[in-house]
Amino acid sequence: MVMLAEKVRLRLLPGSSSQSSYGDDEEMDSKEEMKDWLLSVGIISPVTKESAGAMYHQQLSCQVKSVSLTLCVFLMANCLIREI
Repeated sequence: MVMLAEKVRLRLLPGSSSQSSYGDDEEMDSKEEMKDWLLSVGIISPVTKESAGAMYHQQLSCQVKSVSLTLCVFLMANCLIREI
């Protein structure tokens, strides 16, 4: 999970360069897609080492827990709807 968070952080950093040959417009589209995806799973402000400092791992684990609970509730609701 920490590696995933680090990849997300690198993609969202302003001025970060992608190793692929994307143009600036495609890179901006990619960042917007990533932000949209994060919002769709309930992450409004991703935890980063810069924003969390020494509390990075603790705050990251709280964010992972929150997203996991949201996902579980969503999956349980879908199972209940299918049974009705």
